[in-house]
Amino acid sequence: MIDQKEKSATNVHARHLYERLGFIRLGTIRNGFRLENGQYEDICPYYREV
Repeated sequence: MIDQKEKSATNVHARHLYERLGFIRLGTIRNGFRLENGQYEDICPYYREV
């Protein structure tokens, strides 16, 4: 079974937490998340096997 999370590329603290918890970063999806103000932000998908 796989546990998957996606975090904003600019949320460095959350990304470091997931990496410390054993999640593996798959890469970066450019403009993968639309903000309320209409701008787009990159997201970083993570996974780990459970």
